[in-house]
Amino acid sequence: MNLPSFYKKILSTLSKYLEGGLLALGLISAFWSSSAAMNAFIKASNAAFEVEETRHFILVRLIV
Repeated sequence: MNLPSFYKKILSTLSKYLEGGLLALGLISAFWSSSAAMNAFIKASNAAFEVEETRHFILVRLIV
């Protein structure tokens, strides 16, 4: 079994057994956690280079 057909099998199984709401919840939580990680990276970089964040809170969150 090659790798792409393995992924196709997993995705088809997930689409059969998972409802759209659960999949949407998973995607939303994945985006939220990656956004939080990028925000932490921005804060750590600002602290490391001793730079004060001058952008508005919402703008910083939308960038990430």
